[in-house]
Amino acid sequence: MQKLINNFLIVFFIIVSCGGGGGGNSSPTESGGDDTADPKSVSLALSNISVLYNSAGVNPNIGSITLTATAQNFSNPYFKFTSVSGGAFSNETTFTDGNNQVYGGADNPNSDTAILNLPPLYPGATWVPGTEYYVDGNLVNANGNGFVIQDPFQFTVSVQEASGGEIVTASVNIPITKVLPSRYNNPYEVEVVTWNIKQFPNSSSTSNYVKNLLESWNADIYFLQEISSHSSLISMVNSMPDYSYVLDEESGNLGFALVYNHNYVTFNSKNELWADTPNGNDGDSDYENNAQYQFASRPPMESYVTWSNNNTPNGSKSIDLYLIGVHYKCCGDDTYDTNDPTDETSRRHHASLLLTDYILENRANDNVIVLGDFNNTGAQSRTNPTLSPFTDQDNFSSASSFKLADIVILEGSASGYSWQGWTSSYPPAHFDHIIINQPMFTYDSYSTSSVAIIATPIESGLSNTSVSNNISDHQPVMYRFSP
Repeated sequence: MQKLINNFLIVFFIIVSCGGGGGGNSSPTESGGDDTADPKSVSLALSNISVLYNSAGVNPNIGSITLTATAQNFSNPYFKFTSVSGGAFSNETTFTDGNNQVYGGADNPNSDTAILNLPPLYPGATWVPGTEYYVDGNLVNANGNGFVIQDPFQFTVSVQEASGGEIVTASVNIPITKVLPSRYNNPYEVEVVTWNIKQFPNSSSTSNYVKNLLESWNADIYFLQEISSHSSLISMVNSMPDYSYVLDEESGNLGFALVYNHNYVTFNSKNELWADTPNGNDGDSDYENNAQYQFASRPPMESYVTWSNNNTPNGSKSIDLYLIGVHYKCCGDDTYDTNDPTDETSRRHHASLLLTDYILENRANDNVIVLGDFNNTGAQSRTNPTLSPFTDQDNFSSASSFKLADIVILEGSASGYSWQGWTSSYPPAHFDHIIINQPMFTYDSYSTSSVAIIATPIESGLSNTSVSNNISDHQPVMYRFSP
């Protein structure tokens, strides 16, 4: 499992070519001589396959990388290393004899080495702290902008016989797959993630994958949905030294779990809202008297927590939060049907009405984050009835008191949605959301907050289908802010 925490992931691409003047043929051939002789070739190896810079783009965890070129079927190979590396490497201008190089503790006349001394500051582009840089198209910052970083480290070794003649080359790229300054493992920000992890665990490898991903992202708070096995969740979190958990008691085999970093987060209390109301259709239009039915037998899990850090650049910081986790009714469309109390969209709309009323009446002065899988089928817009009490200010007075933190994702490209339908015939949809109330607005600005879809295929290194079958068909949404 590769952990991508502000990581420069080094990927090998070995390209062998042969020809006069370093031509680019993929299959090397001899220029004259015995056609039965083994072809000349060269390979490149690296001493380190990953480099970790910190969230400010400085202080790499290693000082250098040694590149070792090894030639095959040469009589007396001479080597030359060149690079496109953002000024971090001095290109060689002449071929040098490999006879005197020491590799593996012994002279190896067919090998040569070069050293990349890693720059203390990432050289690829201007590094703006707090800005999300990405290449996968799924990560966005507070205003929806992104920035693509070019590969800064590209090396080529050229090999030639001492007597001259044909040149054989091999190349290796060290690409930055993505750079996420300050997104993960920033002790000065509160990081909140919602993730539907699809009937956890949905395969024998799920727990291991999820554990590795949660620890690599190192967020302060995870709200997880569709916990089918409490014992599996408990076993997984117990193997994560920095984390603790709280489970719901009312949602059955598609339950909730709050997983939190106890170094920064203190759990105070839990309340499962409307758990004491009837859970069935009573045939009337009064959705309050069977509120649990509106939430599809999954009462919202309200957790009261305190985030604190006594050692920030600005001294001690602390904030109390009410986290209200939900998992709305699935399916249906985006049409509210006042005449059908069993309609899926109507039940989701009623659930949002219940929540907005509850927060405005009971938590108006508290810091509230509503998060989870809203299953807002149909039009992916702020006027969708599932979301409209929170988002549609033209038609709902309550909406002025809330903000959809991930609105730029909802109104952005479908390729950036949290649910991509990898193994489904349905089109992508952005089902997973983080909503904040008015007291939280002070922390929500371009300079102090951001939101992102975490692309699980890239994070895990698995195919889309494998992610869906072994981890989840949903991708997490992360919201972070500075208290």
